[in-house]
Amino acid sequence: MRTPILLLLFAWLLAVPSHAAEEAIPPRPPSNIHDDARLFNPEQTAKLTALLASTQQQTGVRITVATFTYTSGITVSQRAQRLATAWLDKEPGLVFAFDRGSSQPAIAVSAGLWNTYPADDITIMVLRNSTVFTQGNPIPDERMVAAIETSAQQIASLETIRRQRLKVFTKNDRQLATVVIVVLALLGCASLWFSRRIRHKRAVQEETYLFPNVHVGLRLGAPFGGGTAAEVKGRK
Repeated sequence: MRTPILLLLFAWLLAVPSHAAEEAIPPRPPSNIHDDARLFNPEQTAKLTALLASTQQQTGVRITVATFTYTSGITVSQRAQRLATAWLDKEPGLVFAFDRGSSQPAIAVSAGLWNTYPADDITIMVLRNSTVFTQGNPIPDERMVAAIETSAQQIASLETIRRQRLKVFTKNDRQLATVVIVVLALLGCASLWFSRRIRHKRAVQEETYLFPNVHVGLRLGAPFGGGTAAEVKGRK
């Protein structure tokens, strides 16, 4: 009897850390900065808050930041990806995470961002920022700020390129639509002209059949016997 109970207890103990890790995901803060590890000073927090807000307003991409004292038995990369799923879902954005216990940073990309910009550009951006994380300023908070600022600039550049491409595509569409409208108008005019010509020919044929030319003459005098003469001729 004890063996099944012990097995159930052991399985429950194994499930507790995973369940606790799932519940440890905090809600997304209004400022998009969850600084549980107290990594940033007030000046850095204000600077990042303004930067994240302006980036989202200008590009539509939400950048979020999360720091932790420890990541509850999972890697910081796993925590960052879980935050990207919980905070961003299908919205285009990035999650910058940092675990003070291991001094490890991570960047997670949302599904919406992959659908907004080319995958190669996003991959290069993440790799460059990972280099800033690992080879930049040795102070963690300054390293995080530098990586976030670099990402914001790169996202602004990607958004500018995307909008320029959309403008070119829209201009070509307008030109193509103009050409199509002109061609359709010409075809409509030609069709109307041909239909009128056909109706005119039919009307002429019907008029020839129903209304022949009739010439009426009056013959006077004895030599002609008097009376009235009528001559009917069909149209040619």
